[in-house]
Amino acid sequence: MATAREKAKDVCAKLEERDAALVVSGGQARDEKRARSSTAAADAAAPRTRTLVVFADTVVAQCGRILEKPASPDDAAAMLRSLSGAQHEVHTSVLLYEMPGATETFAFTTTTKVRFARLSDEEIRAYVATGEPLDKAGGYGIQGKGRVLVESVEGDFFNVVGFPARDFATRFAKRLEEVLRDA
Repeated sequence: MATAREKAKDVCAKLEERDAALVVSGGQARDEKRARSSTAAADAAAPRTRTLVVFADTVVAQCGRILEKPASPDDAAAMLRSLSGAQHEVHTSVLLYEMPGATETFAFTTTTKVRFARLSDEEIRAYVATGEPLDKAGGYGIQGKGRVLVESVEGDFFNVVGFPARDFATRFAKRLEEVLRDA
């Protein structure tokens, strides 16, 4: 969640800077007082426009240790050996922000348990040789060739892919109901 929030702060600050820079007319900055009064008048006359920004960050953890993207093929093989025949967890934190104002609308974390089959050294070498593990947290991609390494999934499969769509849709629908009720 902390990493997703840091990403959100960074992107929201850039969006706010971009929007502030739009107070420019004909290539020349407006007088600050005039810009504020024009903006206030435009805001009062126009319906409130919201930009929704979704942030997510996924980590793979085993026994309290976070498994980042492997740094090398040897690192990927070591990760896969540690996952072989064992269970690990995939945690995805998701945040929805509303702009302007960078208001956090909701935040949640979904956890899915994944159990790997017992892998032979040959299977590990063959999978690492595909190159797929090198850009995947935990050293595997369940949506790709890595699916054959997985024995079972307990929870949201799409969370393991990288985004818990059902949990997001449920929370988003609730927020939409609130916005419509308040409108």
